[in-house]
Amino acid sequence: MLSTGFRLPEKGILISIQHLFRPDFLSIAHQLKEEGFKLYATEATSTWLNANDVPTTPVSWPSKDCKNPNLPSIRSLISDGHIDLVVNLPNNNTKFVNENFLIRRMAVDYGVPLITNFQVVKLFAEAIKYSSKLDTSSLFHYRQQDPGQRELERANPITGKSPGGADEILLLIHLLLTELEKPITSTEHAPQTEELKYLHRGHTGTHRA
Repeated sequence: MLSTGFRLPEKGILISIQHLFRPDFLSIAHQLKEEGFKLYATEATSTWLNANDVPTTPVSWPSKDCKNPNLPSIRSLISDGHIDLVVNLPNNNTKFVNENFLIRRMAVDYGVPLITNFQVVKLFAEAIKYSSKLDTSSLFHYRQQDPGQRELERANPITGKSPGGADEILLLIHLLLTELEKPITSTEHAPQTEELKYLHRGHTGTHRA
C-alpha cells in the first residue's frame, strides 16, 4: 500500500459503518484505539463505540438535511487536516446512501486515503502496528537484497524464475496470444519479440504439447 502512494494515518480516522458490521468491527476499533489514533465517527456509530470502551468524537452527517449543528462538521475536519483516513462501510441496508456518498466524495476531493472494504480494514488494522518497522523501499530493492532471487533472475531475466516452470509456460502463452492479436501489416510473419525468442530457446525440447 505504501508503494502505491497510500499514506499511513498519523492523527485522526473517520469511521462510518452500517450497523451490521458492528460486531466484527469492534476488535478493529480497539486496535486503532490502542495505536493512539483519534477516532471520529458518525453519530450512531460514535455512540456505539463509546459504549464499548472506544473513545470516539461524534461528527455530523455532511448534508444540510441530516446535519447536526451541535456536532463538528466532517467537511471542516477533513479540509483542516484533522482526518488522515476515512473508513466508510455501507451495504445494501444503508439508510444514509447520499450521506455516505458525500463522505467518500470528500475523501477523494481532499486526497484523504479511503477504505470501503471490511477485509481491507481488518488487514490494515492488523498491519498498522508493524508500520514503524517497515522500510518503504521498492519491491525491486527487496528482490535485489535476496541472493537466491538474484540467481533466479540471472537464470531468467524475464520472470526471475528458473526456466521451464508453469509460470514460464503461462507467460509464453500470454505473449503468443498478444502477438496473435496484433494486426499483421505485411505478408511476412510477425517478428518474434525478444521475450518470445528467449522463452522459445528455454522451452524447445523440454515440454510436450
